[in-house]
Amino acid sequence: QSTTGIGIAAAASVNFVSDHAEAAVRAPVVVADALSVTADHNALIGAGAGGLASAKATAESANADPGSDQKAVALAGAFSWNQIESRTTAVVEGSSVSLRAQPLAESTAAPLLQRLTIEALSTGEIFTAAAGLGGAVAKGKPDGGRTLAGSLAGSVSYNRIDTGTQALLLDSAVLMAAGTVAGTRSDVRVHALDDASIFAVAGSVALSLAFFS
Repeated sequence: QSTTGIGIAAAASVNFVSDHAEAAVRAPVVVADALSVTADHNALIGAGAGGLASAKATAESANADPGSDQKAVALAGAFSWNQIESRTTAVVEGSSVSLRAQPLAESTAAPLLQRLTIEALSTGEIFTAAAGLGGAVAKGKPDGGRTLAGSLAGSVSYNRIDTGTQALLLDSAVLMAAGTVAGTRSDVRVHALDDASIFAVAGSVALSLAFFS
């Protein structure tokens, strides 16, 4: 009698984040009453991968013939690759900015009335799941013959976000004065927003049954 049941499951998840965020001014002479250079970057990967395999082989009787075979094999696997690469820059560079003509806002609770403001916000997010489920059952005659069952299940999830996001002014020279009254606005806003989001689910199920008739 030969009775064999084999179940093998494997899962792997690879996550890769490469980051860069910059907010610069790079300038001699900035005389302000407001200049806001903002670079904001946010990246999130949440990943899961799982595999489950179950195999069962039995003979109909405990007194089975020594020549009878029952074999069951189940293989299951899952693989997830997730990647975020990002840059986020907000620059002024060559400069010599000169603003003034305050005040803009007297309270930190009040929203800032822009006088320049260069910002570059970026987000990235990957939620992913990959799963494989395999099962095999073989139930053979007690008096001979082979009964075989095999199953294979696998899933792969590949996700990638590659962003840029810049808000520049570069070789610069901004001069701005529009009055001295509270709340006076002299608006410049150079704005870049990059938003990316991936939600991915991958799965597979395989089941094999073999019975004598």
